[in-house]
Amino acid sequence: MLTKQEVEHIAKLARIEFNDTELEAMRKDLSSIIGYVEKLKEIDIEGIEPATHSIDLKSVFRKDKGTDAEISQSLIDLAPDKEKRHIKSKPVF
Repeated sequence: MLTKQEVEHIAKLARIEFNDTELEAMRKDLSSIIGYVEKLKEIDIEGIEPATHSIDLKSVFRKDKGTDAEISQSLIDLAPDKEKRHIKSKPVF
């Protein structure tokens, strides 16, 4: 179990002030959390692959593919106002 001085030090680092009752409650809570973490360290995880997510996610987006330059140029040629390979438009803002 954590000592009162250790909890006071943690509170000082976190810039939190506790009265004596709150300090005792925090001491018990922090000790319980640390005990739980120590218990988790006892679990044998040898051979278990790390998981990044509990659901197997797959990308729903298609791969970007270059378009035929001839098709691109024919679409640009259809634009009413253009400059080189860019379609000009009225200012938005």
